[in-house]
Amino acid sequence: MTWQLVSAFGLVHYHFATKDTLVEAVLERAQQRFEGRLQALAGEGAGPVARLTAFAALFADAQGAGDRLCPFCTVTTAQDSVPQSLRARLRRFWLAAETWLTDVLEEGHGRGLFTVPGGAAATAATLVAAFEGAMIAACATGENDRLCLVVQWLRDVLCGSAAGAVVPQRAVSAPDR
Repeated sequence: MTWQLVSAFGLVHYHFATKDTLVEAVLERAQQRFEGRLQALAGEGAGPVARLTAFAALFADAQGAGDRLCPFCTVTTAQDSVPQSLRARLRRFWLAAETWLTDVLEEGHGRGLFTVPGGAAATAATLVAAFEGAMIAACATGENDRLCLVVQWLRDVLCGSAAGAVVPQRAVSAPDR
């Protein structure tokens, strides 16, 4: 997509007067899609294991063949060069993802499905950072299995005996208990 945008710079510049307005529009669209998928899971009545699995799948979908990053990850790595309004949007995205995941982890922990070392909020922050970091590492090394390593850790640490329930596939659903 980026190369297509560069090739069609005149068209992009016509619709987006500045780079910041273009980035804002990309982040807005990405956030709407991300939040829409999370809300859909809640609407489907999915349990905590299925929601956690789907959360991991969002990152696998964003990663593609290991050559893409989530737009929020991309912009965050260049945070020093973006205006304060975009930094605020980045912070809201990260906090919303962590809050959603914290709720899932608390529910799963309360039902005896997850172990949450350090508490649900700390575990959620760690997982979001691990998923995003895995995408960066996959792009840097060309080794697409980085996200799988994070999901394996997720199985081992969080799920214990429910280890087989969380899988690193795109857009998958898993049975809940």
